[in-house]
Amino acid sequence: MPRFTLIPRKSLRDKIFVFTAGLTALVIGVTIVLVNARFSKEISTNLSNSLFQTAKVLEHFRTSQFTALMDRGVELSHETRLKGSVATGDPETIHNILSDIQKIRNEDLILILSSDGKLVTYWGPSGIENKIYSDEPAVMDALNLFDSPDFWELGGQLFEIACVPITLGEQLVGILVLGNHIERRYMTAFVPMSSAQFAVLKTNRVIASTLESVPDGRQDVDLMAAIQGQQGTVLRDTAEFIVPVLRKTDLFDFKVNHEQFRGILVPIYGILGNDLGNFLIFDSVDRANEQLVQTRWLLILIGLGALTLALILNFFLSRSIMYPVEKLVQHARLVGSGDLTRPVVVQSNDEIGVLAKAFDEMRVSLDKAQKELITNERMSLVGRMASSITHDFKQPMSIISLYNQMMTLGEQTKESLAEFYRVIDREINRMLGMINELLDFSRGEYSLNLQTIHVHQFIRECTESLKPVLAQAKVELKIDLGEDQPLYIDTDRMKRILDNLIRNAVDAMGNGGEILIGTTAREEDIIIEVSDTGMGIPEEIRSTIFEPFVTHGKAHGTGLGLAIAKKIVEEHHGDLSFRSETGTGTTFYIRIPNP
Repeated sequence: MPRFTLIPRKSLRDKIFVFTAGLTALVIGVTIVLVNARFSKEISTNLSNSLFQTAKVLEHFRTSQFTALMDRGVELSHETRLKGSVATGDPETIHNILSDIQKIRNEDLILILSSDGKLVTYWGPSGIENKIYSDEPAVMDALNLFDSPDFWELGGQLFEIACVPITLGEQLVGILVLGNHIERRYMTAFVPMSSAQFAVLKTNRVIASTLESVPDGRQDVDLMAAIQGQQGTVLRDTAEFIVPVLRKTDLFDFKVNHEQFRGILVPIYGILGNDLGNFLIFDSVDRANEQLVQTRWLLILIGLGALTLALILNFFLSRSIMYPVEKLVQHARLVGSGDLTRPVVVQSNDEIGVLAKAFDEMRVSLDKAQKELITNERMSLVGRMASSITHDFKQPMSIISLYNQMMTLGEQTKESLAEFYRVIDREINRMLGMINELLDFSRGEYSLNLQTIHVHQFIRECTESLKPVLAQAKVELKIDLGEDQPLYIDTDRMKRILDNLIRNAVDAMGNGGEILIGTTAREEDIIIEVSDTGMGIPEEIRSTIFEPFVTHGKAHGTGLGLAIAKKIVEEHHGDLSFRSETGTGTTFYIRIPNP
């Protein structure tokens, strides 16, 4: 029987189209979900931040209200008519003056207390005549001639008050109590400044609220229920009064009239920390989420449009240009990996074919240029290495030649000949070490032969062989050694480094100078310093001084020594650095960690 299928076979391009279309749909869907989650989190965070910032603004507003109230109280306490009437103690006279003051100042509350804290007369709400004021901490402060702010509950209403002593000379004649009505001041002054909802709460009732009322008045009950069980805010005792320390963890969610809100309580405390009520700053979470719903639908519409457009573009791209482009990409990757031998073959008569032809011409040019560059670099490296070998070998060979000539001059003692042989043998070993270093540098590897040597001995052995060179160059060598501590180093290689630094310093100074070698022993490492009095390292090569073949101011050499030196010091887990000032000199620092 013939085989057949309901699903026709798909070409590779169709499979690519289906795969990329599905991937595009997945990416767009995931993007919508992630963006929606990000918007949701952002809206919640912004609402919390807005409420918290509004609470902080409320604290600044309350402080400014207290300051302004205190300033008005101090100003009013110095008014001559008021001071004179209070001194008489006549309640009627004082009340008449308060009436005149009230017409001008429009204060919410004015009380005059006697010099023993008893109420004389007042301008304000009724029902405050029987209150004992002398026990109030703010009044007690005023009796001691101190200005004092506080929150009071008078006649079932909350006031910000300022108690100010009234004096004639140095004698206390009475106390002025000036007050701001919390509901009137905050609802008319603070609320217009804030975009959030605001309420003033007592322990068992809502004094004032910006929340829309409902026929059954349920919103006040819900508001009071919302704050039940909320943790109190931490208090901070300032020089003037107790203020709450606001924390973002104080934010809480609650429901009023079936609407979700988020709010923060700002407690109202008296001067002794007594709880008088709360400011509640809150805003609707549901209304904030309405923006999220709109954004979600917008994202869905954008995603659908993007998906449709992507499917259309993907279809045409997969059918017309995907295959030749993929072929071209494959060749580009081969070229990028360094394979310049394979020709670019793309069967296409359009712009892709032209691009492929140009790309193949570029491949041929790059292959040719790469071969020429490799040849030139090899020849250049051979020349530089030969120059470096000639430069570095010339110095020990000169020493060997010098001591060989000294051996032929007249009769030498056995001790002198032994010293000459020792120096010659050391310089031969030094040349062998240099050969090994050049081999290591060419391979990029350094094998260390670590051993223990004390720093004083190490410095003496390094400088001993250089004395003839320094004397010939008219260079004075000074040594300033610190505490003698052991070093755990490759002695031969580190001697080579110090030798190279000293010889570089001699070359840099030209006609004589001074070289200082110092050591500093620290708890974790040892610092070896080599300073000269030359002209310093030029600014333009300081950043590349440790790169191979960088040199300046030397008669010979290619600058390979410092590159090798830095690598060897780093193999010791230390570092090599320098400080140079033009016209003053240069100091190199070798830091070697303690064993």
